[in-house]
Amino acid sequence: MQKIALISGFTPFANFRYNPSAELLPVLHGLIINQWRVETVRLMTSFETSFPILGAAIERLKPSALFCLGLKANLDQIQIEIRARNIMTINQRRVDGTSQVLKQPIVTEADNFLRTNWPLTATMQALDRSGFPYRVSFNAGSFVCNFLYFQALLNYADSCPCLFIHIPAFPSDAARTRIPVHGLTFPQLYQRVFTLLRLSLPILLSFGTESAGVIRTRN
Repeated sequence: MQKIALISGFTPFANFRYNPSAELLPVLHGLIINQWRVETVRLMTSFETSFPILGAAIERLKPSALFCLGLKANLDQIQIEIRARNIMTINQRRVDGTSQVLKQPIVTEADNFLRTNWPLTATMQALDRSGFPYRVSFNAGSFVCNFLYFQALLNYADSCPCLFIHIPAFPSDAARTRIPVHGLTFPQLYQRVFTLLRLSLPILLSFGTESAGVIRTRN
């Protein structure tokens, strides 16, 4: 019986014409990788709607693995996010038309950090053996990517291993942003994400897809 791997991606935001995480979804959808079938869901880059849409897809599909993809413009390769932070940065508009940047907890009284419940050691060993280029990060930011990761781990870690992957921008978007863009082309990104799936999904079968739960930390 096939297991389902659900992959999410975001719509473009800021000055970016494309968000590679969403552009990859149509070519990933329906892939069969060993005993896994890939399903996808496209999310708005929004604090208000991203997690409800993801949660509805999880409830409907009952995936045994969840990959959340998001754009981080200054990367030159895939970045594995180890944990999510209980913090979000929002722009609040004042009555006079100006705005102020506010930082606040995603969930009041929740832990400061939630660590992924994915079997990372075995996954990174498999990536290293294959020569797969990647980065590791303990800071997923404070925007919608981190928000989604935190909510997914908080609400679904007991039933579904979850991993957030930041991916580079397309080089064609370099001129549209003041952020240095190194980027990977669409074929390069597809090959990287496909290889990550091919190497990491079999590991879940070895460890079991029933998660032991998320690691919660205060510091």
